[in-house]
Amino acid sequence: MSWSIYGTFQCYPTEQSCQVTCSTGMCYFADYCNDNLNGYFCSSYNPFLYLIGGITISLLILVCCCACVGYLAFRNFRQSRQRDEQVHYVSSQHAQFPSQYYYSNPPSYASQPRYVPRRQTNV
Repeated sequence: MSWSIYGTFQCYPTEQSCQVTCSTGMCYFADYCNDNLNGYFCSSYNPFLYLIGGITISLLILVCCCACVGYLAFRNFRQSRQRDEQVHYVSSQHAQFPSQYYYSNPPSYASQPRYVPRRQTNV
């Protein structure tokens, strides 16, 4: 992994010269340090902590999204199971009381007007 440091950090050519002048933090290696190759810079903050913190936050967001998708899938599965149980309950009632659901005299539909579609004429 390469580090590129630009801005207010002062760069040092060797680690020993960085450690001599760095009193508040630690010296870290950078591939590009203010347009110089292979330099060291002094920082009171550990750049690896920022990297690990960013990865941790990304993983937490991923876990939360997976939990939300899992919850929605579980809720959908549970609702479909409840619908299936209702269908089985109704069908078991049909099996117990078959005469209740059949008409002895079916209703007459002759008195109701029937829909007849009009013919289209091609001119």
